[in-house]
Amino acid sequence: MTPIQPEGFRFHLRHVVILVVFFTVLVAILTPAARSLGAHGVLNPPVLLLVAAPWLLAMLILGIERTSPVKFWAAPLLLSLIAPVLALCHNWMVLEGWFRSQAIPSLFQTLVLNVGLIGTFTLFAFDMSPRRCPECRSWRMIPLRGFWGPAARTPTTRWCARCGALYWRTRSGEWKQERRRTWLDPRQDTQAPGSRKEERTFDKDARSFSPKVCNGRAKAHASLSDSNLEADSAEMAQLRDGTHQLQDT
Repeated sequence: MTPIQPEGFRFHLRHVVILVVFFTVLVAILTPAARSLGAHGVLNPPVLLLVAAPWLLAMLILGIERTSPVKFWAAPLLLSLIAPVLALCHNWMVLEGWFRSQAIPSLFQTLVLNVGLIGTFTLFAFDMSPRRCPECRSWRMIPLRGFWGPAARTPTTRWCARCGALYWRTRSGEWKQERRRTWLDPRQDTQAPGSRKEERTFDKDARSFSPKVCNGRAKAHASLSDSNLEADSAEMAQLRDGTHQLQDT
């Protein structure tokens, strides 16, 4: 199966493996670790689990899911959930501290933190949200990304997980079909190193000669023509002498 063959968002066996490993690690490893850290007063167990769960699921998708645009779309989207989780955890800690000590914390700091984290997540989630494909009319067109993000030549290109179409959007909002090719399409014009770039055909009507060669050939032809003329004149003189001798006899 090629990396760009569309499958939609179908559920496969590898997805079951991802979920089984996720819940196993979450219940057997992360939950006891969070409880022990909470007992020592290091971290709040719910906060640790909420932050670690999206990160763990994203790492499992990167490690188990097949190489495709869906893989590199779902993993960063899950990692971006850490931002609103941190904002909610901070707000919860502020409210808990206010209920306990009746002390009002710095509202400006809390506001800046919420705007930064939630605002960044909102913009990123809006950019990563699926769009409607102009070809198959399904809401499965996701950003075309690689491991390090979108390609330099296709920053606004989207790939449909149902029909495999590639489209990019203009500033006016019009969808146009993508005709450029990136890492998703193997290049067909590549040649092995050391091979000739192109086969040149010989055109007899478009030949070019060196001036020295042409001059040499011209001189040779001239010398041959002069020698032929001299031989002809000598033969004619001999014939004339023979005719004169016959007439005298």
